[in-house]
Amino acid sequence: MTKRDKILAFSPNDSLVSVIEQLAQGRFSGAPVIQEGRVVGVISESDLIGLEEKTGKEIGDLKARDVMTKNVVTVRPSADLADIAGTMSSKKINRVIVVDQQGQLAGLVARDDLMRASISEL
Repeated sequence: MTKRDKILAFSPNDSLVSVIEQLAQGRFSGAPVIQEGRVVGVISESDLIGLEEKTGKEIGDLKARDVMTKNVVTVRPSADLADIAGTMSSKKINRVIVVDQQGQLAGLVARDDLMRASISEL
């Protein structure tokens, strides 16, 4: 799991141009959207593909809130990696957001985290 302080995260009010630049610069395929510490969405590459056709707006006119996925798949810090892997596979998602009991961002589990965990078990 990547801990909270190492995660790229956005505000719903961040400009989409800034979001895209930061994702590209960090070579991230997605990141959570946080408001007052709570996870309110996630932005992924699939949210960003074909935006002008989907929204009818210029990218420069959009904010993170306009394109983020609002139904975020989350788990608790105590979640088992096998269960997380199953969730990611069944939901066809690349990352699961880890939240505490108050819905505050605690971390993120991405596919590469699962691969590293699998290798360490060999």
